[in-house]
Amino acid sequence: MNILFVSHYSTLYGANLSMLGLIKDLKTRYNCNITVLTPKSGDLPIALNEIGINCIVSQFYQWEQPVIEGKKNRIKCIIKKILNYYLFHKAFKLLPNNFDIVHTNSSVTHIGDYLAEKFKIPHIWHLREYGSADYNLKYVYSKKYVEKRYIRAASCVAISNDILSYYKNLFPSCNFIKIYNGIKPCEKVERIQNNIFEIVRFCCVGLICDGKRQLDIVKAAKKLVETGLLNFHILFIGTGDKKYLKSLNDYINVNKLQQYITFLGHQNDVFSVIRNEHIGVITSNREAFGRVTVEYMFNSMPVIGAASGGTVEIIQNGKTGLLFDPGNVEDLCSKMKYFIENKQMIVEFGNKGRERAEKYFSIEKNTDAVINLYKKVLDKV
Repeated sequence: MNILFVSHYSTLYGANLSMLGLIKDLKTRYNCNITVLTPKSGDLPIALNEIGINCIVSQFYQWEQPVIEGKKNRIKCIIKKILNYYLFHKAFKLLPNNFDIVHTNSSVTHIGDYLAEKFKIPHIWHLREYGSADYNLKYVYSKKYVEKRYIRAASCVAISNDILSYYKNLFPSCNFIKIYNGIKPCEKVERIQNNIFEIVRFCCVGLICDGKRQLDIVKAAKKLVETGLLNFHILFIGTGDKKYLKSLNDYINVNKLQQYITFLGHQNDVFSVIRNEHIGVITSNREAFGRVTVEYMFNSMPVIGAASGGTVEIIQNGKTGLLFDPGNVEDLCSKMKYFIENKQMIVEFGNKGRERAEKYFSIEKNTDAVINLYKKVLDKV
């Protein structure tokens, strides 16, 4: 089977990491022949080259853009829409005409719709983000135009029930299916029940931005210190919005929290970095799925998560982790306090989390579901 994957960006964050894992498994277990189209050079083309996957770099613009008011930005969006007609055609000319399926890896670009129509082959459209709710993005085309493109897809794959409901409400005529993301398990971390965690280590992985609400964790740290609980540490892994990062550091410095918090920056191998951490934290306004949540669980870590989006589908409250009211710093603080004062539960919750991740969120389950979808779609051609 020959598949063209389309990615709207070229770094190794959540959507591309999920795509990369899927591509590796499709190649290894199903002997698929895969090509990837991306708009820029970067870590993704390098990673694909290392595993023998052909990656074609050809510039194109997103059809979802950051919400920025002003005439200047509106003019930029219009120019990008016009340029895309030329850029899409240029990409089409660079690609071979031997694909069975086009698989777009996110909702942020519609070049996959264009290419599938030109090649006269089915289009699979992976919906991995809300757009407005998580990344403050807005379509630069009319809703009618957008819906027409989604309807033309052979299938729109939602990565959680919440994402499926979100898009079904916007575009009820589209053909949706839910397939959870898959993660390749790391080596099992054995946490000994009677091991004494002198310092309880919390970890937050992901893009640092307002929508991810890392400031809530920093504010919770302040409250923990004020109650006299000092035996904890918080590790942030990731890069992002410089202005938001500055606001975090300013709050930390003003409240003298430096000894409790470390920023590590972006890490390609998250599993190896978080092996020594104890508890994962997810504070996002609305996670479409929660790849990082599952990575925590594979590392035998309980997860404290905001009760919203796909997070509530992954975490079993009181069993594999604890859910808190989104944006409620007091509630988040109480959940962190629970593990600091009940260290033995870190092991119990963590082991159950690992079992759940293996059962429902393995890369094999994800790939098998995708390949079955491919076959179903191609049978109709």
